[in-house]
Amino acid sequence: MALFDSRFSSGQHVPPFHYGDGATLSINRTIGTQGEIWLTGLANRGSASLNPSTTARYAGALHNWIYPVLGDLNLSRVNHASLRPLVQQMFHAGFSTSTIKTYVRIVQVIVASFTDLNGEEVYPRRWHSTLLGLPGIHGGQRSAPCFSSDLVSAIVNYEKSPRERTLFISAAASGARIGELLGLEIGTHISPDCTTLRIRTRNSMREVDLHPTVGSLLRRYIAGRTSGLLFSTLSGKPLHLANILKHHLHPALQSLGYLQFHYTLVPKEELTSAESLLKDNLTPYGNTQLELRGRLAE
Repeated sequence: MALFDSRFSSGQHVPPFHYGDGATLSINRTIGTQGEIWLTGLANRGSASLNPSTTARYAGALHNWIYPVLGDLNLSRVNHASLRPLVQQMFHAGFSTSTIKTYVRIVQVIVASFTDLNGEEVYPRRWHSTLLGLPGIHGGQRSAPCFSSDLVSAIVNYEKSPRERTLFISAAASGARIGELLGLEIGTHISPDCTTLRIRTRNSMREVDLHPTVGSLLRRYIAGRTSGLLFSTLSGKPLHLANILKHHLHPALQSLGYLQFHYTLVPKEELTSAESLLKDNLTPYGNTQLELRGRLAE
């Protein structure tokens, strides 16, 4: 699979870009030609321009999946019937329904971006998802490959920085998002024995119990500090999630043959093993255990 072919997250928004040349240029334009104009427009919208990495993801979707199927198709002929082969090809390739919808939405936005000088669409369409042949989403059919406990241990053992190593263990033990852990303050969000985390979000506050072994690990990491962020730079400033992913977590996963890492808590009885997830650092607790999901490098 090509480098820029990234699976989009659920509900990924596809930004519009209206070029306004449909009245002055030949209207015999293809998806491939208009797609490149759309991409260029996304990267040159002044303060509203997209991040280059985001534009690269759209380019990957176009060049690896959309153009091979629809690239030579005239915009006037893009309709439900012409999109169905793309939907079926992506479905058989193992793409999720949400990802397929995002890629289809890219095609729809490209068609809509071809406008006249008054901003009116040259080829207006009324799209109906039921006519595209999109597969339904059924809970029992979701693909959820899991990292083994040995692999989780390997991720922790790969990391040499005590700060990031403790962060990854805390994420695995609590099920909290890394971003949530980066906002924890000593003395405010952590119990004195370090076995309870108080995680506050915009709409809620929850308490998460940690295994005593993990609490002991946190106490050693805090090393007598009484205030400030639990995880911070040497000067006490907040850490940036992007830097942690780029310089620590992603290199670890890539060295182990994986590309993605996210986590969720599931009932322990749904898992096949009750053994320790992180050797010498973490054991299952309560009625939950960690499931780590990932996608093997293709």
